Amino acid sequence: MSQSRQYEVDQKGCWVWLGAKTHGYGTIGVKRKTRYAHIYFYEQSGGCLPDGYELDHLCRNTLCVNPDHMEAVTHAENNRRGRSTKLTKHQVEEIRSLVKSGLNQGDIAKRFGIHNSHVSRIAAGKVWTAE
Repeated sequence: MSQSRQYEVDQKGCWVWLGAKTHGYGTIGVKRKTRYAHIYFYEQSGGCLPDGYELDHLCRNTLCVNPDHMEAVTHAENNRRGRSTKLTKHQVEEIRSLVKSGLNQGDIAKRFGIHNSHVSRIAAGKVWTAE
């Protein structure tokens, strides 16, 4: 199957997997083994997945195989970020910058559609921590 038929590009730039799926992730056959498609595409693009790390979908779309939407993180960090997060890595960086500039956390929370306490946890590094 050609790459262009394995996924389609959506309006967010996600490469949405069209092939087989398991547990909400795309799968692909490689050398007679089944692999997660997002890991395969990440590695094919030159990405390195160190031992003990896994890929976080920064776009929050588990069917996305766009390597630019992936970040290698520890399992603990991936869990902290969670599937239910509404934020991208760029938005988290912006939140931290706004907090440092002195903007009210309630105003920041409204801007991003999250709870004040989540802004506080992001600013304190309790979620979305740096590796």
